[in-house]
Amino acid sequence: MRRVLEKLGFVYEGTLRGFMPAGGGREDYVLYAVTRSDWATQR
Repeated sequence: MRRVLEKLGFVYEGTLRGFMPAGGGREDYVLYAVTRSDWATQR
């Protein structure tokens, strides 16, 4: 998943540790983002 996002131009923004409730505990949540201007210059 990360490789696909990076190939599309998304940039790793950070990790929210213990953010998402899952099963009997919590899991990390990884954030990727792309700005409108970044997207426009890639095309």
